[in-house]
Amino acid sequence: MQKIIPIIDLFAGPGGLGEGFSTSIKDAKYNFEIKLSIEKDPVSCETLLMRSFLRKFKFNKIPKEYYKFIKEQDKSKKDEIKNQLFRDYNKQYIDARNEVVNAELGSEKFPPSFFDMKIKKALNEEKNWLLIGGPPCQAYSLVGRSRVGGIRGNDHRVYLYKEYLRIIAMHQPTIFVMENVKGLLSSKVKDQNVFELMLNDLTNPSKVFKDISSKRYNIYSLSNFPKKINKDGIPSYKSLNDYLIKAENYRIPQKRHRVILIGIRNDHKVLPEILQKHKEKINLKSIIGDLPKIRSG
Repeated sequence: MQKIIPIIDLFAGPGGLGEGFSTSIKDAKYNFEIKLSIEKDPVSCETLLMRSFLRKFKFNKIPKEYYKFIKEQDKSKKDEIKNQLFRDYNKQYIDARNEVVNAELGSEKFPPSFFDMKIKKALNEEKNWLLIGGPPCQAYSLVGRSRVGGIRGNDHRVYLYKEYLRIIAMHQPTIFVMENVKGLLSSKVKDQNVFELMLNDLTNPSKVFKDISSKRYNIYSLSNFPKKINKDGIPSYKSLNDYLIKAENYRIPQKRHRVILIGIRNDHKVLPEILQKHKEKINLKSIIGDLPKIRSG
């Protein structure tokens, strides 16, 4: 019997990364199920809530009222339809509401114990699970850095990855996937490369959180195979750019460049496959050129 793998999504935003995993299907069955999404932005949480609500239905069983909600242009009417939808399907709404947590990691308002309780409850003692997400990327963005003249050491967003790291140390997912912007590769604070620091910490979370006994992790790229793997099974790569994924190389019609890490707990001896590049590029017009034109608003 195919087992559905539970997911915890941190710094979830409106849920793009989680949406990709949620729509992964094999033999007409889902491979993954999001159990918890944590996000500080209330507007993004509304999107997370609606997407979670929809996942409570089978593909061919989505309520017709949902499509009415999507098509409605008047905001007040749209809200009325949504509220009625949630009332009519209250069980699905409550399940979705419990899945989405509007809270800020690293803030004084929400202590670590708050998130630990939520994660423990969501996993329900499941030992094999997946952690996904990425720290806020504004601090690493090349555009953002150019505006403020580089990264400032007092920008708390630079170190928010340690909130992600603490949850790895405390809850020890079987696998984690961490995503961020290209600018992370060249980010420095006090002449220290932030990405190299992250790799070091993610390999051995207990080095940072000394009061937590955590297993180690092997960190892999999804775009290149390791240059070598040492006797302890730890992979190494030619350069930091080996962790960069360029969307246009995989028949995706946009030049989106992202750093994506996959960490595998070292009691699982697995070498992940890499994404297969395509020589032929694909342009945006070939994908959306036959759609009707739209106007703002």
